[in-house]
Amino acid sequence: MPSKFILTILGTTFFAGSVCAGLPEAIRSYEAGLYADALSEFTYLADEQDATALYYLGQMYENGQGVEKDTTKATEYYQKADALGNMQASVQLAKTVFYDDTIENNKEIGLEYLKKTAYNGSADALYELGEIYHTGNGVDKDYSYAFGYYLMASMKGEKRAQHKLALSYINGRGTPQDFANGIKWLARSANQGYVLAQKELADYQSSDSRLLNLPDAYAWYSIIAAYNSDDIGTEAASRRDEIAQKISKQQDVLLKKQLAARNWRPITPEQSVSKEDLLNTPMPIIPGFNDSVTVQKRLSGGAVLYADGAKYGITPVMLETAVQTKDMTQLTKTIEDAVKNGHIGAYAYLGDLFHTRFNDDTSAFTWYLKGAKQGDAYAKYQLANLYCEGRGVEAPNVVECYKWLVSATNTEDETLGATIAQAMRDVESQATPEEIEAGKTAAAQMAEEVKKEAPKQNKDSGGFNFF
Repeated sequence: MPSKFILTILGTTFFAGSVCAGLPEAIRSYEAGLYADALSEFTYLADEQDATALYYLGQMYENGQGVEKDTTKATEYYQKADALGNMQASVQLAKTVFYDDTIENNKEIGLEYLKKTAYNGSADALYELGEIYHTGNGVDKDYSYAFGYYLMASMKGEKRAQHKLALSYINGRGTPQDFANGIKWLARSANQGYVLAQKELADYQSSDSRLLNLPDAYAWYSIIAAYNSDDIGTEAASRRDEIAQKISKQQDVLLKKQLAARNWRPITPEQSVSKEDLLNTPMPIIPGFNDSVTVQKRLSGGAVLYADGAKYGITPVMLETAVQTKDMTQLTKTIEDAVKNGHIGAYAYLGDLFHTRFNDDTSAFTWYLKGAKQGDAYAKYQLANLYCEGRGVEAPNVVECYKWLVSATNTEDETLGATIAQAMRDVESQATPEEIEAGKTAAAQMAEEVKKEAPKQNKDSGGFNFF
């Protein structure tokens, strides 16, 4: 594979492309198997540099859907979509490199790109990393790393990861054995419609004394049989009928479970994880991914925090709706409500979204400034970056850049503090003594003004939150 392709991968930034009016219709045609209609619409949108359309064209050529299968062409479309910020395309590119042994250093390059994509919020990439460390494919097998990636992906509602996380708990791989917690995650995956989780849950309910519940097992086997016509569906139907014979005398129970199975519908990924879990589950620290040294390196290289919006009430559906419609009303209202409830870090999160998903540094500046005025050190750091680089502002302004960096040093987060200190050294090496002194003076004046205003205490200090 050409080195240009590899360099493109490692140098990619995560910006979202424009979305045209025909995209929803094109996706509906694709999902309905109307590939000729989908191909026509996606091709038109791709010419307009629509990242999502480019990704779907990649899918169509990779799978031979309405076109002759062409992996080279698929990769070209994935590259274009990736360059415009489509995370699904980013994961596909990472997999292409990682699993193609004809590419020099493919495992190392693919793994690093998967990590970058996962860091930017891709649940699919997190799951893939979990699989890599679970199997030891190109890396030393490490169940604790696999567990960590599965957990982070599961918190985002990834049903395959929830299934593997459940097995990690049940078997005590990478984490202390915890059968009850394992079953909880197994049920979450099953309720999303993941058939492997449904089968294992039904098997436990039908034969394991720790969870024995024949009526519930009957319901799950009924659901599997109804939704699957392959061997797993046939086996489930057989198990369903066996259990029906065992509980045939409990007609009321049997009828109730039959009704429950007929009325069952899969839940959405965001419905699968409770708000309490989202707020209270500590995320694991994985060396080389989200440890303090790696995060500092990413931030120093221009990456953003891109924290998970669940803490602030942002759901995946809400975010994707904003991406497709460009209507930010619900998104911004939710962020403002979060700040009113004491979560000042929400402003910087929205700033990161505008920077990464909407390629809009002018709006990012507005939200970083709001967060900075609330005292959020991370928002101050990103605001300083915009001033230093002249993004989202009329022109670079070294004095304002240094002012906000000085102000941001008042943080208890060691990783962020080290990143800010390095940024200050970089500015000092290039700025004039007069600019540095002016920045210090401006920072001191701002600090005095803040003291006079006697700011309200906030529940959320705006500290680091990886996911």
